Amino acid sequence: SIDLDDTVWPTMSGVKAAHIKSQNLMPKLMPKSHKALNGQDPYARVNLGNPNALRDTEHAFLSHDITAKRRLALRQLAQEHGDPIENADALLEAIIHERSVVAAHNLFPGALDLISALKKELGHHVHIGALTNGNAKPLPGHALADALDFWLQAQAVGAQKPRLASFLAVTSCLPGTGLFYESSPSSLQHSACSLKDLVHIGDSLHDDGLGALRAGARAIIIPTSRIHIDTTLLADFDPNDYAIVQSFKDIPTIIRKWNLLDAASC
Repeated sequence: SIDLDDTVWPTMSGVKAAHIKSQNLMPKLMPKSHKALNGQDPYARVNLGNPNALRDTEHAFLSHDITAKRRLALRQLAQEHGDPIENADALLEAIIHERSVVAAHNLFPGALDLISALKKELGHHVHIGALTNGNAKPLPGHALADALDFWLQAQAVGAQKPRLASFLAVTSCLPGTGLFYESSPSSLQHSACSLKDLVHIGDSLHDDGLGALRAGARAIIIPTSRIHIDTTLLADFDPNDYAIVQSFKDIPTIIRKWNLLDAASC
C-alpha cells in the first residue's frame, strides 16, 4: 500500500485549489452563509470541523473522517443562516473534486514509474493500492487511479493511520483496478494477504512507518518534504522490516531484497 498526501503528491497543491473553489462557489451556493461570515474563510471553518459540534458524544465517532466533519460543519452553517442543505453538500463535493483533480495532476516525479516498475517486476504477485487519511478521490481514466488496485480512505474503516485497523483493512482489499473503498467497510473482502506480507510506503515516520511496523507489516519511509527522520524511534524494530529512502527509484531494490530474504527463510 502507498500513502497519497505528501508521498504521491504535494498535499498543499490540492488544498489550495479547494480553498479557491470554495471562495468562488460559496457566494452562489450558500449566499446567506457567505454574507454572515463577512469575509471569513469558509474552508478554514470547515477544516476545523466545527469543534463545538464534534465535542459531544453524538459526533465523536467522526474524528477520523475528514469528509464527514466538513459535511457536518457546512450543513450546520447552512441551517444556521437559511441556505439549502443540499447546497452545502454540493459545495463540499465541488471542494473534494477540485482537490482530487489538482492533486492527481501534480504527482511527484517517479510516483507512477514506481507502481509500473513493481508490477512489471513482480507481476501478479503484487497488488498495489492507496491507503490515505485524506479524502481525495480517484479520477476515472486518470493514470494513477488506473494503476492502483484499490483506493482505501480512513472513513471506510473508521480509523486513520497509524491505527491497526487501517493496515488490517489493506490486507482485506482484493485487487480490482480503480476499486474505491470510501464508506462501505462491509464491501471489504477477506484473506487478500497477511500483515507480514504487507509493505506500506509513506512519508510520515509516525503514521506510515511506525504505524505499519507496529501492525506487523514492513515499511518504506520516503520523506518527500525532507523532514528529519528520528531513527531512534525505529530502534525496537528489525532493520530488515523497514527502510528509509530518498527516491522512488530505490524502492524496487528494497522489496527485491526482502523477497530474497523471505525466500531464504522458507
